[in-house]
Amino acid sequence: MHWLCTYATDDRKLFGLVVVESEAVIDAYVRNAGITSSVRIHRVLRTLDPAFAAPPTTN
Repeated sequence: MHWLCTYATDDRKLFGLVVVESEAVIDAYVRNAGITSSVRIHRVLRTLDPAFAAPPTTN
């Protein structure tokens, strides 16, 4: 598992961004860490950055 970053919200929620080979890695981590609250997993399909929103250039 490769941890990239974690975001914390003002309503005390945490969103961690990790790179894993499979969801089983996350399941094992949660189990071994003793995390008792539910963990929801969302697969990231693509990264968006400012270049994605740039208007097309014209020649």
